[in-house]
Amino acid sequence: LTALGTISGEMDEFFRQALPHCNCVIAGATNSGKTTTLMALPLYFERDTRIITIEDSPELMLRRRSGYRDYHNIVALQAKDHENQEKRFDIARLTKVSLRMRPVKVIIGEVRDAHCRQAHESMNTGHSTYFTIHASSAANAAVRVVQLAGDGYNDETVAAQLAATVDLILFQQKLGSRRIVTEVVELVGYEGAKKPVCLPLFGFEQTGLDERGQVAGRHVRRGAISGELAEKLIRALVEPEKVRRWREPPGAEAAGKC
Repeated sequence: LTALGTISGEMDEFFRQALPHCNCVIAGATNSGKTTTLMALPLYFERDTRIITIEDSPELMLRRRSGYRDYHNIVALQAKDHENQEKRFDIARLTKVSLRMRPVKVIIGEVRDAHCRQAHESMNTGHSTYFTIHASSAANAAVRVVQLAGDGYNDETVAAQLAATVDLILFQQKLGSRRIVTEVVELVGYEGAKKPVCLPLFGFEQTGLDERGQVAGRHVRRGAISGELAEKLIRALVEPEKVRRWREPPGAEAAGKC
């Protein structure tokens, strides 16, 4: 992903330290590369991590991929349709079942409708959860999760819970023939249930087209993580020096060297 320009080297460093300890949502339109990015996230985990994947159709297939040949604790669950309700296993039911399987990380191919409520429940029970969702921006993803996980009556309660559980939202776009993570934000709260409060961490600045007609631009760091996320990473035994780097505003490290 770094070589293709989907993410930058600096983003890779941040993900390496933060993603194993965060709940993360990957948002974007159809064919924006969300599943490919989701497929790569477990490479940030320790190799003996118990990972449960849940999806409608077999796209992740981590156990078949060479990058995961040393990951021996992956359980793959796939949805099964059946005319008998008792024998039907959709994403929502599989997510509920997975919580009894001693998961450390739960990875859901895509959430929609009732599926989102179960993903939300997975986060609330303390399991690191990662999923994709269709949305038009990082902020819109935060709104859509509330809409899908709520029922119209308790949306503010759901929003408060999401603010306490969802840490990072990645928004990915297809620009020309390239698939690029154009936003990385930290979800820190909601005003009511319809206006998420996000801290921008990374973004993509488009500068035009290169000599091959491809989208040209660069990823830039736009802000610092919150104190709450910093404390969460330190409790997860991430080295304080590394956490301090992401607490500093962009350019502070370079200014210090000068």
